Amino acid sequence: APDLDSSQAMAAWRLEQYSGDAYKDLEPLVLPVEGLGVPAIQNGFDVGFGIELLVGGKLLTLSLFDTLDPARTLAEKALARLE
Repeated sequence: APDLDSSQAMAAWRLEQYSGDAYKDLEPLVLPVEGLGVPAIQNGFDVGFGIELLVGGKLLTLSLFDTLDPARTLAEKALARLE
C-alpha cells in the first residue's frame, strides 16, 4: 500500500484508482473514516461497502456491510489485535 498519512489522502488515492474505464459505469462511494488511529476509508458500490484501513504499510479490507457502525466495530477489534 502507498505511504498515506491521513484518511483524506487515502480516499483521494482510492478515488484515483476508480477513474479508469473499468469503473466508468459505476458510482463508487469513497469516504474518509476518522477516529480509528490509522488512515481509513469507507469504500463501496450499490451492493454494500467495506472499510479499508492502512496498518503498518499494509491494506486491511473488511467487507460487505450495510451501515458504518458494524464495520467500525469490527475494524476497532481488528486493530486491537494488530497492536
